[in-house]
Amino acid sequence: MNSLTQYRGLPRQVYYVAFTRLIMEMGIMFVFPLMSLLLTEQLGFSTIETGYLMTTVAVISLLGSLFGGKLADQFGRRRSFFALSVISISSTVLAGIFCHERTMIPFITVAFMTVNAL
Repeated sequence: MNSLTQYRGLPRQVYYVAFTRLIMEMGIMFVFPLMSLLLTEQLGFSTIETGYLMTTVAVISLLGSLFGGKLADQFGRRRSFFALSVISISSTVLAGIFCHERTMIPFITVAFMTVNAL
């Protein structure tokens, strides 16, 4: 069976959700490696501090996956997807606004957690 033909005939909303997830994941994919450079070069963190912080962000994003499943069970997939998408997008925008300050770290952490919760 061709791997792409199995996705024909799905409702239009499925394609919208898939496209939205693709864009959000691509944005996060580029943020994570560049965040370590930003922390060391622009914000003056040492490499050890940056490593600890990036590990913490990765663990928190893993916990976000569990949190997202719990939210989807409790409030429904559509509501939780919409709410977590809004939180992720707004925290990413706020992190971009504060990208030269240490206050961007919580915003990036929330963005990673909510994207993995989707």
